[in-house]
Amino acid sequence: MKYIIVVILCMLNSTLVYAKFTLDKFGSYIESGTDNNEIVITNTGSSEILVFSKEDTKATKKIIGKSLFYIYPSVIKLEPKESRVVNVILKDKNIKKEELGRLVFKEMVSTKNVSTKSVVNTSYNIAVIGRPFDLIQNAKPWEKLLVRIDNNKLVINNPSNYIVKMMSGISLLNKDEVLEIIKTDSNYILPNQIVSIPIKGKRATRIKIQPVSVSSNILSPVFIDL
Repeated sequence: MKYIIVVILCMLNSTLVYAKFTLDKFGSYIESGTDNNEIVITNTGSSEILVFSKEDTKATKKIIGKSLFYIYPSVIKLEPKESRVVNVILKDKNIKKEELGRLVFKEMVSTKNVSTKSVVNTSYNIAVIGRPFDLIQNAKPWEKLLVRIDNNKLVINNPSNYIVKMMSGISLLNKDEVLEIIKTDSNYILPNQIVSIPIKGKRATRIKIQPVSVSSNILSPVFIDL
C-alpha cells in the first residue's frame, strides 16, 4: 500500500509543473540576405526550463520537397521570466520565390520528484516563409490569383512568386448567393501552383476566400470574380 501511495504522489507532483514559454511571433518572413531572423523566447513560468528549437523537417519536406531552415542555438536554458533570442537561418541563399516551412519549439521541464523524468509542458509548431532578399514584400498576394471554372472544377492558379495563405473553406457565389462551400487540401497556395477542386455546378460568378497573414491572423474576406 505504501508503494502505491508513493507512486501516485510522484505522478501527481510530476504534473504540477507550471513552467511555460511564449514566442514573440507565430509566423515570420525568413530573409535570405541575413542570418539575423530573430525569434524571442520567454519563460513565463516559475521554473527553469530547456527549450528545444528545430525545423519540422518532415512537414517542411512534405510542403516544399526539401529542408529549408536551421535554428541557432537549438537548445537554450531559461530561468523564470528570462528571454533569449534564437536565429532562424535560411539554408539556400539563392531562392527565387517564397518558400514555406514549419518550425517546432518544445519546452522540457525536469521534475525533482522523479529525477529521470522530464515533462513537455508547452510546444509550438509555426509556419514561416523563406523569401529572397530582393523580392518586394506583397501584403495582398491573393490579388495575383487567377481563378476559373473548367469541367466542373474550380481552378486556382498562382503565377506569382508569393505564397497565399488562407482558410481552407472557399465559398462559390452567384452574385451574393452562396452556392457551395468547398474545402482545400491545405491552407496555402505556393508560387506557380495550380489547385483544381471538384465542384457541383457551373453557376458561380465569383468566389470568397479568407486570407491569413504570415503571422497567422485571419484577415477580411476577399471576393474574386470568375
